[in-house]
Amino acid sequence: MIVKSMNESALYSIGHAFGYYDYGEETGMVYAFFGQEPTAQYICAYVRGMLRGGFLHTTSERGEGYIAYKRPKEKLGFKTLWPIATGMLHNSSMKRLMRFAMAIKKGGKSLQERMDKEKKPYIFVGMVCVCEKYQGQGYMRKVMDIAFAEGDRLRVPVILETDARSKCDKYVHLGMERSPERATSVNSEKCTISSNIQMPFRQKRRAKAAAGEGVPSAEKARRTGRTAIFIKGKKPLHRTGGGAFMVFCNKKTSFRQIVKKMTD
Repeated sequence: MIVKSMNESALYSIGHAFGYYDYGEETGMVYAFFGQEPTAQYICAYVRGMLRGGFLHTTSERGEGYIAYKRPKEKLGFKTLWPIATGMLHNSSMKRLMRFAMAIKKGGKSLQERMDKEKKPYIFVGMVCVCEKYQGQGYMRKVMDIAFAEGDRLRVPVILETDARSKCDKYVHLGMERSPERATSVNSEKCTISSNIQMPFRQKRRAKAAAGEGVPSAEKARRTGRTAIFIKGKKPLHRTGGGAFMVFCNKKTSFRQIVKKMTD
């Protein structure tokens, strides 16, 4: 559901979850600001911008988790960008921000930049957050399912970027695929920028079929009362290894019928 309004307490709960995240040996986006609390305040400003632009969604009225994403061809606009820009400048400096941006740029092009260059449509997720009191209860998946469902509806991939390997691993666990990492280092501080992508359901299904994944084995076909027939050189319904094609049919269906179906 789209978030229409939010009180300051709910806003800060999102900011605090980001600003005080445990990066371990990595630094993450905290290095771009004056510390953990300034990072939290910047995230609050970012959420205000997403809220004003109509890009902020939540799992329910209780606000267990939030996600901000942009659909293909949608523009953020001045009313969205202004709170974000002021939040950056109030909690960091131009020198610090430029140094962080240059370090990220040295890591190479992002997945978003590559897709923009190829003019491929996608949904870009700018923020994902599960409030601290709801963490560890499965809300991360529910939050991401909001964007995944929209990606399936529009038949476009969903992409996002993270600033730590630990975060990236969570998205991979939820079914996203990891693109090559862009490791950066600023004054010996480590920061790993990773892009993740989730393909629409139909595209994933086609990709699996082309790779021969998800195809029942001959033994499974025998147990379920279906006959496995291998035919060389015919148009495939399911591809398997070795250039053969496996077709499943009920035992009542004749061999001649299945061959006719494949050659039509």
